[in-house]
Amino acid sequence: MELVTCGGLICKWLTDKDFFYYLLSSNYMYQQFTAKASGTTVKNLNIGLVKTTNIPLPPLQEQRRIVTKLDSLFAKIDQAIALHQQNIDEADVLMGSVLNEVFGELEGEYGLTTLSTVVKINSGISLPKIFKDVEQTNGEHEFFKVAQMNNDKRIMKDADLRFTFQEAIEHKIKLFPKGSILIPKRGGAILTNKKRILLNDASYDSNIMGLKANNDLLSDDFLFAYLNSIDLAKFVDTATIPQINNKHIDMMKLPIPPLKTQQKIVQYLDQLSQKTETLKQVQQEKMQSLKDLKASILDRAFRGEL
Repeated sequence: MELVTCGGLICKWLTDKDFFYYLLSSNYMYQQFTAKASGTTVKNLNIGLVKTTNIPLPPLQEQRRIVTKLDSLFAKIDQAIALHQQNIDEADVLMGSVLNEVFGELEGEYGLTTLSTVVKINSGISLPKIFKDVEQTNGEHEFFKVAQMNNDKRIMKDADLRFTFQEAIEHKIKLFPKGSILIPKRGGAILTNKKRILLNDASYDSNIMGLKANNDLLSDDFLFAYLNSIDLAKFVDTATIPQINNKHIDMMKLPIPPLKTQQKIVQYLDQLSQKTETLKQVQQEKMQSLKDLKASILDRAFRGEL
């Protein structure tokens, strides 16, 4: 396969737009552009560098043969990827269905209690002055932002901002108790429906709300399971910016069985959740393998091996 530069009128010879699309999507071109990009911190490409990039240019008939072959192979791979994604989606639906069934049965046996009567609602605080204009600090306590909810599917972890107990006293940084269940309080993050647990005493910003169970009646893990059974989007004000306030927590109701029963239910749900997450992980790994296969096929195509 002949190599030519992509300058002047050369690109006009690539009359098959699908061939050109596949070419630009390939790791072959990524490596070429990366090698040519300039800059010590942020890599940049300009038109001059792009024009001097070598590209494989087979005859038009061969371009179309390659495109037809790639279309056929990728259609089969994309179908397999879609099936794996469907398995992941169905696993989530199954977990949600089980949660609804469990709490529905508990409601029939124990009735419903207003959530706000068995939890303490702790809204987050404004960013303390010691964290202004800094990206990372040290200390035994963490200060969380909504973004850290993306670091794990269950717990809050890996905060960039940390502080010592002495700094908490000096700068009046409020510490919230471990075991609190955190939810987004304001903005589009609410609609992502995330709920996370604090493993240690920590602080968090004003875009987060924490719910700490009254452990005489309600375990933190049972509260977490209940919150995972509801959709936060059903409880928000959406007239302007989505937000959750104390009045929305008042709208939430849950059954409260004895603590020993709560523990058994949590153990059952945790086991099912672990199996579900394992299944999803296997499906995600298979999806990634198929995506890697697509990249490999593209590389082979532009090395003349397809």
